Amino acid sequence: MNRRRLLQSLTAGLTIAVAGCGGSDDATPTDTGPDTDTTQLSPTPEPTDTPATPAETQSATATETPSPETPTATPEPTPEPTPTPSPAAQTVEIGAGGGLSFAPDSFTISAGDTVEWGWVGANHNVTPNSIPTEAEWSGTPGAPDDTFDEGYTYRYTFDVPGEYTYYCNPHRGAGMTGSFTVTE
Repeated sequence: MNRRRLLQSLTAGLTIAVAGCGGSDDATPTDTGPDTDTTQLSPTPEPTDTPATPAETQSATATETPSPETPTATPEPTPEPTPTPSPAAQTVEIGAGGGLSFAPDSFTISAGDTVEWGWVGANHNVTPNSIPTEAEWSGTPGAPDDTFDEGYTYRYTFDVPGEYTYYCNPHRGAGMTGSFTVTE
C-alpha cells in the first residue's frame, strides 16, 4: 500500500472513531437481535487518485490559506481654503442715485489698504489718469471702453504711496472723476 492510501485509510479510521465517540448523527443503528444494542457505521467510500483540476486546486488553496486583508484608508485630499478677502478700507459707489459720480470722489488710505468700487449704476468703469511712478495700477479689467453694470465690484490693494486720479472713460466729459491719496 502506498503512503497516500495508508494516510487516507488512517484518516478514514480516525473519522469513524471520532464519529462513534461523539454520538454523531452519521451513525446508522442496525438491529442485530433482541438483546444486542450495537451501532455500526456506514462504510466510508475509498478515495480515488483522480488528479485535481486547476480550478479545484485554486479553490482549495484559496480556502486553505486565507490571506488576511488589512483595509487601508485612502487619503482624502486636503481642500485648499478659499481666501477670504479682507474688508476694504474704503468703499466707493459708482453711479449712485443714477448719477455720473464716484461717492466719495476723494479719500485717503494707508499703504497696504484695499479699495472696493461697487457699481450701483450701469455702463461705468475705473480708468487711472495719473499714478505714482512705481505703481502698477491699471483700473478695471479690459480695454478703456469696457464697462460694467450694477452689481459688479472691483477691488485693488494699493502698496505704493502717492496721489492717484481716475475717471469713468465713457463719462469723463460729464465730470465723472475721482482721486485719492495713499500714505505710508
